[in-house]
Amino acid sequence: MEKNEIIKEKNELVMEQLKIKDDIVNIVKNLQSQLANAECKIQINELVNSKNNEINEHIVQFKNIENLIKLRDETIKLLNEQIRNKDEKEIIITAKIKDLQARLESAEELLSIRNKEISVKSEELRIILDQIEKIKTNDEKVNNMTANVDYLKSQLVNAELQIQAKEDMLNTKDMELKSKEDLIRIKDDEANVKSNQLKVLSEQILLKDITKDSCPKGRPNGIYIIKTGRTMFEAPCNSSGWMTIQRRQDGSVSFNRYWDDYKNGFGDLKTEFFIGLEKLYQLTKKPHELYIKLELNGTSKYALYDDFKIGSEQQQYELSTVGDYSGTAGGALEYHTKMKFSTADRDNDHSFGNCAKKHAGGWWFKNCLTSHLNGKYYTSGFAPHDGVSWLNWNNDLKTSLTYVEMMIRPFS
Repeated sequence: MEKNEIIKEKNELVMEQLKIKDDIVNIVKNLQSQLANAECKIQINELVNSKNNEINEHIVQFKNIENLIKLRDETIKLLNEQIRNKDEKEIIITAKIKDLQARLESAEELLSIRNKEISVKSEELRIILDQIEKIKTNDEKVNNMTANVDYLKSQLVNAELQIQAKEDMLNTKDMELKSKEDLIRIKDDEANVKSNQLKVLSEQILLKDITKDSCPKGRPNGIYIIKTGRTMFEAPCNSSGWMTIQRRQDGSVSFNRYWDDYKNGFGDLKTEFFIGLEKLYQLTKKPHELYIKLELNGTSKYALYDDFKIGSEQQQYELSTVGDYSGTAGGALEYHTKMKFSTADRDNDHSFGNCAKKHAGGWWFKNCLTSHLNGKYYTSGFAPHDGVSWLNWNNDLKTSLTYVEMMIRPFS
């Protein structure tokens, strides 16, 4: 603050000096104009002398002021040096305070650890004392048990005599059991013969169904042998004549597969599987309807198409037609009609990329999809882009269905 006042005073003096000089210049100019008049030369000289004296006095004053300013500048410099020294000391003290705070925090953490260790040791000590008390109690029990052992020894002798008598009886029973085991063995042989006869009858019953190219109606749910042309294969059937051709339920089977797998079929008929494109082609040479059951976290919907048909392998198993839609799930398969089947190793879609690679499974992709029931399985019901998709469900391809079953039967 004092330094600013000194600088302000210095500036005021400088301004006053400049003002005086300007006045002198103006006076000199006036004097010069007066010098033209010879009559005023003497007066001008006197005035000039007088002004010179005044100037000299001002110069002396300025020198005094400059000396005073220099003195004050030195004082300010000295004060600045003292302030700088105080700042350095303050920095050093601050660093020491931070160091002491860090040491204090470290000491507090160490104290906390020590307290925990003391607590653990106290608990261990309490457990040891409890164990000592139990040992004392056990000693008393041991003494009582020693007395009981002596009594039990006498009882054991009596028991051994009784056991010997029982063993004699058991030997007699063993002889009787052996004769009965022989009878049981004979019965088992007879049962095996009957079982083989039943197996032959079962095979004969199944052979009757082999001649059919679709699931029988009115029969129990189960896996039946289906024959299409020269091909015979097993497929899940229900009592209404629906044949399951694809199922997703738990993610136990990967559907991110190549062309040959989708052509021939893969998976477990009892859990997750795909029946195979070649079988579908042979089956749908005749008119078939397609029933798709969809579920998400307990909510169930369905889509029914009345004319489902795919082409041959030469036609890349094109989705030839699906017919008319009815149901509650919304029609999301129509978009894919007339599209060839695509897999990661056989790209038949209309997209610039490979939809099968991007969406982790084979399908009749276009550009790319409104449905994809062979996508990656997500138990959460949510997928970034490659899940089991049906666009009409929430109008969102990030929804991933938790259960899907595709079924076909001849159209009647």
